[in-house]
Amino acid sequence: MFKKIVLYVFFLCAFILLLIAINYLVDYQADSLSEEEVRSFKKTLLETKKRELENYTMLAKTAIQPILNNPQLDHKKALKQIRELLDNLKYGTGDGYFFIYDQQGICLAHPIKKDFVGKNKYKYQDKNGDFVIQSLLKIINNDKGSGFHTYYWHRPSTGEDKEKISYVIKLEPFGWLLGTGLYMEDINRSVNRLEKQMKNNIRSNIYLLLMLTILIALMLVFLVYWQQNNKARLLLNKAAHQFVKLQVSERRHFAKMLHDEISPDIVVAKNYIELFSGQINKKNEYNLDQLDKSREILNQTVSNLRKISHGLRPILLDDMGLKISLRNLLNQFEQTNNISCEFIYEIDDTPLAEEIETTLYRVSQEALTNIKKHAKASQVSLKLSRKSTWVVLKIQDNGQGFSCKHTHNQAGIGLKNMQDRIKLLSGSFYLDSSKIKGTIIKIALKINKEKN
Repeated sequence: MFKKIVLYVFFLCAFILLLIAINYLVDYQADSLSEEEVRSFKKTLLETKKRELENYTMLAKTAIQPILNNPQLDHKKALKQIRELLDNLKYGTGDGYFFIYDQQGICLAHPIKKDFVGKNKYKYQDKNGDFVIQSLLKIINNDKGSGFHTYYWHRPSTGEDKEKISYVIKLEPFGWLLGTGLYMEDINRSVNRLEKQMKNNIRSNIYLLLMLTILIALMLVFLVYWQQNNKARLLLNKAAHQFVKLQVSERRHFAKMLHDEISPDIVVAKNYIELFSGQINKKNEYNLDQLDKSREILNQTVSNLRKISHGLRPILLDDMGLKISLRNLLNQFEQTNNISCEFIYEIDDTPLAEEIETTLYRVSQEALTNIKKHAKASQVSLKLSRKSTWVVLKIQDNGQGFSCKHTHNQAGIGLKNMQDRIKLLSGSFYLDSSKIKGTIIKIALKINKEKN
C-alpha cells in the first residue's frame, strides 16, 4: 500500500511539472503570436495614416490652386493669401499643418515655424544629419512628383524634435513643394497600448489556466487511483477542449479590440467626407476626384479592419454558420485562382461546438493556401460529413503532390499548424499524397455530445 502511495505521489509531481512546462511553452507561443499581430496592426495603421496624409495634402492643393491660377494676383499677393489660408487649415491637435518651399529651399509658408518664412532652409539638417528640405525636393522632382519621407522635426505640442513622416507634392506652375506630416510617436503609442493589453490578457489567462490544470491534475490522480485510467483520460481531453475554447474566446476579444483601435480612422474619414461634400462644386471634376479619394480611404480602412478581425476570428462563422462560411471560402478561392471547386456538406442543422467549427474552418483555410502555393491543381474537392459521433473533413486536389515520407520528417508550417489544431481536440489527421493522384487530407474530430 505504501509503495502505491509513493508511486501516485511521484506521478502527481511529474504530471504537475509537465503541465508547468506545457504552460510555459504556450506562454512563449502566445507572446510570439501577439508580437506578430502587433506588427501587422502597426503596418496596417501606418498605411492608413499615409493615405490620410495624401488626402489632406490633395485637399490643401485644391484650396491653393485657384489662388495660383488667378491672373489678377501678383506673386506677393498670392503668397500672402496662401499663408493666410494655411494658417487656418490645421487639423488634429495642432500638430497637423501644411508647409510650402520653393525649388531653392526658401520657406514660403509655415504656420508653426514663422521664423522660417522667407529664409533659405536648403541646408537645414535634423539631429540625424538628414538634409530635410533637400530630401523632400528630390521626392517631388522625381517622375511621380510626390512621395513620403521620414525625418526628425520640431513637434509644436511638446516642443521637442520627434520622428515625423511627411507626404509632399509639387505645386504647379511654380514647382513649389507642398506637404504635411504626422509624428510617429502617435502611431507607436497606439501600438504600445495594444501590445500591453494583449500581453496582459494573455498572461492573466495563462496563469488562470495554469491553476486550473494543476487542480485538474490533482483530480486526475485521485480518479486514476480510485476509478481507472479511462476516466482520467476523459477529463484530460475535456481540459484540452476547455483550453481551445479559451483561445477562441480570447481571439474574439482581440478582434474586437483591434476594431476599436481602428474605428477612429473610419470616423475621421466619414466626418471628413461629410464636412467637404457640401462645399464641393459638382461641376468641378477635380474636386469630385478628391471626394472619391476620401471615399477610397474609408473603404480601404473598412477592408483593413475586416482583414485583421478575420485573421483573429472568422466573423462569418458567428453570423452565418459553418456551411455558408466554408462555401464562401471555396467560392473566393475558385474565383481568385481559377480552380474548379466541389463542395459537399453532409451534416444536419445541429450546431457543432464553437472550437470544432473554428478548427474545421482554419484547417480548410490552411489546406487551400497550401494548394494555391504548391499543388498546381485544377480541381479541388471539400467534403464535410458526419460519422456517428465524429465529424470528418476531407480535402482533395489533383495537383502535383509531394513525398509524404519527406513531409513527415520535415513538415511545413501549414501542415504542422493543421496537426497541432487537431491534436488539441484529440482528433485524427490523415495525409496521403503522390505526383500521380494529388493530395488527400482527412481529419476527424469527436463531437461533444453535450452540444448535440
